[in-house]
Amino acid sequence: MTSLADEPVRSSWTSPAADAAGRRLRVFARLVRCSGPSSGADAIEYRLHAGGALLFCTASQPTYAGALGRAAELADARAALARLPLRQGCDESSAVTSSLDQITNRGRNAEIPDALQDLAEEIAVDVHEACAAFDDPNLWYPGVDEGIEPVPDEHVRLVIAALQRELDRERRNALGQNVEPRLPPAPLAELPWSIQRALAERRRLRFSQYGIGRPQWEAGAWSLWDVREDADWLPRRAANVGRAGGYAGW
Repeated sequence: MTSLADEPVRSSWTSPAADAAGRRLRVFARLVRCSGPSSGADAIEYRLHAGGALLFCTASQPTYAGALGRAAELADARAALARLPLRQGCDESSAVTSSLDQITNRGRNAEIPDALQDLAEEIAVDVHEACAAFDDPNLWYPGVDEGIEPVPDEHVRLVIAALQRELDRERRNALGQNVEPRLPPAPLAELPWSIQRALAERRRLRFSQYGIGRPQWEAGAWSLWDVREDADWLPRRAANVGRAGGYAGW
């Protein structure tokens, strides 16, 4: 297991190693960068940034764990990380999809921010596992009974349609490459209904693990501090699992 906590914050945004633990810490590592050292009139300082915001200055290069702890203590830094844009890669008309008739073969789903790549890949793993039901309709693929808001049938259909649009757009060849000849996408709506429902429930659970529920979805913003800390958490993804960042509706 790689220790991300003790690594110095890099000068550019980074993707943590697959075996680097910590759910919130991994998100933080994708959000921040450290510039410096720079010599001022009084001292040498390093500057920690998140997007265009300066979070704080420090006399020594911080580690990811140290920087996260310091950001939590400083009111301005904490506030800057408490309201982050939730959607990217979309215009206003496609930012919020809340009904099945809004899903067409044209366009694309809004994408979650790069800092939430682990969330995207967790959903990709859930989709991959659900597709095993094409070979085994009796596949044990449990949904989520507790800890999420109930998912009505209409929303299950919406989620499946949105995921299908992403599969249609992100077709790959037999080697997982984005080149011809591309394989046809898996027809998710042909999965057993119990699998479709379980997939939608799992997806809602994944979002909740990153602090994203109905209020965040409607506001179009999320907070780092709502992401579960889960210091020992590791992503499930295999090295060859592709991105599945698109989503439509929470």
